[in-house]
Amino acid sequence: MKKIFVTIFTLLMFLGCSIQKGTFILDNPTDTAIKTKVDGKEYNLGAGEYEKLVLKPGKHTLTDAYGKELSFIVYADSSGGVINPSRSNYIYVSMAYAAEGAGDSFRPAGEDVILDGLKYEGPFGMTDDLIIDKNLRNWKYDIHTPFPEKIYTSDRNSKGNIFTKIFTQKEFLDFMTEMGVQGIPADEGEMKKTAEVPAVPEYKVPPFKNPDVKKYAEEMVALDKAYATAEKAGEQKKIMSEYKKAWKNYVQASMKDNSDLELLNELKFNNLGRGVLVTE
Repeated sequence: MKKIFVTIFTLLMFLGCSIQKGTFILDNPTDTAIKTKVDGKEYNLGAGEYEKLVLKPGKHTLTDAYGKELSFIVYADSSGGVINPSRSNYIYVSMAYAAEGAGDSFRPAGEDVILDGLKYEGPFGMTDDLIIDKNLRNWKYDIHTPFPEKIYTSDRNSKGNIFTKIFTQKEFLDFMTEMGVQGIPADEGEMKKTAEVPAVPEYKVPPFKNPDVKKYAEEMVALDKAYATAEKAGEQKKIMSEYKKAWKNYVQASMKDNSDLELLNELKFNNLGRGVLVTE
């Protein structure tokens, strides 16, 4: 992938693009037609077809391509995502754009991916989530939208940036061919790697010494649990507002002494920050 970036480093200048919040791409990247339902409405998607849906905050239902019905919550601050009823693989690619001479300052991070027994080396990621949450994955360019050759900016001080695009597996393989990148046979150990499965942290408050730090940490854990069942936009916003206050107090309390500094990053959340949550 380094060779791919060399030709792009000199093309930079950026301008952001946006998509309506709460917009989801209901996608069928497979070679056969599928049937799926969202909130009881049936969608017949031919091979490679998709539809864009704007989903309001709240509880929704989805019947996947195999007939399994699930529930999911869309949150008020959702940036949308990809609804993947066929449970297909999607790949993320991070691309560096830089002004001439600044290319070495931007190095995309990621991992190699393995598809059909071949390993592709580069700043990638892979998932087969039923609903791929844009809030968590934070890509800029959607499926069926190519990376631009140039990005323009009005910021004279900007030297570059790194942007991510999400690909269907077919799009990704076509992109690799276009860039002249060939997969290499993966060894047996590497073959055991499948689509990434994000670790689900335990609800465990670290053993903070400062009682105020511990109190605010417990408050945030309780808010995180409540967020998982918050179906109304007003309730979701209230929880997020309370979380921001608790976080501010948490940080301020930790700055009063250094006794808990090494533990601060051990506090993890399952739900806060999500744009969508499959509840089944």
